Amino acid sequence: MGISFTSLDSQLRQSDIGSIHVPLQDETQGMIG
Repeated sequence: MGISFTSLDSQLRQSDIGSIHVPLQDETQGMIG
């Protein structure tokens, strides 16, 4: 299938669009940037 694990930083650099679905909580606020 051509699937490989990468770091979040690598994934963001290689992607045109990213979508992360998590509930907005103290632990998740600001998780990107």
